[in-house]
Amino acid sequence: MTTTRRAFLAAAALYLGALPACELARAAERMKRVGIVGWKIISADEYWAPFYQEMQERSWIEGRNVVYERRFFDPGDVGAISAHLAELIALDVDVIHVQGAQAALAAKSASRRIPIVFYVGDAVGRGVVANLARPESNLTGISSQFVEETAKRLELLKQIAPRISRVAALYNTDLGHPTAIFGEPKPRGVAIFMVTLRAPVDLLAAMEAVSHGGADAILVAQVWPRPFNGEIVSAIARTRLPAIYLHREFIELGGLISFGAWVDYRGIATYIDRILRGAKPGELPVEQQPTPELAINLRTAKALGITVPQELIVRADLIVE
Repeated sequence: MTTTRRAFLAAAALYLGALPACELARAAERMKRVGIVGWKIISADEYWAPFYQEMQERSWIEGRNVVYERRFFDPGDVGAISAHLAELIALDVDVIHVQGAQAALAAKSASRRIPIVFYVGDAVGRGVVANLARPESNLTGISSQFVEETAKRLELLKQIAPRISRVAALYNTDLGHPTAIFGEPKPRGVAIFMVTLRAPVDLLAAMEAVSHGGADAILVAQVWPRPFNGEIVSAIARTRLPAIYLHREFIELGGLISFGAWVDYRGIATYIDRILRGAKPGELPVEQQPTPELAINLRTAKALGITVPQELIVRADLIVE
């Protein structure tokens, strides 16, 4: 060993010996790796900002003590999901976050060892976990109330436009078959038919299908890339039909009424933080998505000649006048 190398090691030993025990432990701890397998349609940074902010507030700083391995897929692309999961498992990440039932079920089959934090609509109904209070050994996360919310949207649509009888449900079929739309109890006298809408290129055909199907109202039942939302609202406005949407952003863009909530990215960060600190996912009960918000655009209602019931105005979380 050369004199220079010997001197360097001696100096390093002196430096490390001078560090407090907590600093030594921190220095010895390896960088945590968080895998993300999410939808491309909501891959933009603006969607994920609450997640990263919550992680930072919990002292997880990207590049300092955590690395994010991001992988995104087109809804319905099972091959991409499997490939992404294989990559993350090979990287031996500490935890994987997955979006949607397809990704959650694939992750459940791919690894029984790596903790999985999911965001799924109706986690029990889709077979991701058998019990919300006692999830599987390596799975936990957030389950949205998609089935219940869909039924409630139809009730609200009937309440704001009592004469409707035939509803066209715009649906991104890449996200799966909309069994909730057809399986849930519906207001008496209301029939529903599905209209496929995957991307902006489908919008004209979708509106033609709404017209040819004899719809007198529209249910906007799924998610699309955020820049597309304004086009959807504008196209529906031209039909002069009442429509209920997934969340309040549509109402801020001119939609009539919405009922729902955004993905709770802060809640996902909370699960990941607890797991990175040693919690076992199977001991963390699955949470229900936050309470849905009711939003109403009175300007749009007036333009459509609709008088919004006072009881809905009083209940609304957001009113656009």
